[in-house]
Amino acid sequence: MGIENYMDIENKDELLKALLRDELVTLEALDPITGEKLFRLTDKGMEVFPIKKREIASRLSKDVYDLWQHDMVQVTFDEEDFARDTFTLTPSAYDVDKVLQLPSEVQVSLAIIKRGYEKAVAESSRA
Repeated sequence: MGIENYMDIENKDELLKALLRDELVTLEALDPITGEKLFRLTDKGMEVFPIKKREIASRLSKDVYDLWQHDMVQVTFDEEDFARDTFTLTPSAYDVDKVLQLPSEVQVSLAIIKRGYEKAVAESSRA
């Protein structure tokens, strides 16, 4: 099974059904504000749709920039080592009215970042 099996599926809902059926994605969570379903690639999905670390970093940079433009994150730059730049979520990122005014793709990015943050906090509290 390869990526070509999914390239001809134009309907988004049908594509999602196929990806779920073939266990390439799994439901990660529901966005608590928008109710949007958040999916993640499974290990099997990563084999079919390999994503390079560079692509992930590029996407994350774009997402953080979009969120920064909407006052959802504050960025702290490390001028000596750009790999150590950090961002924190602002109170606006938790304001339901402000989040619902964001473009839908920015809402999804915010929800994924918040979900990752929550998972990291939960894991660190277990350690």
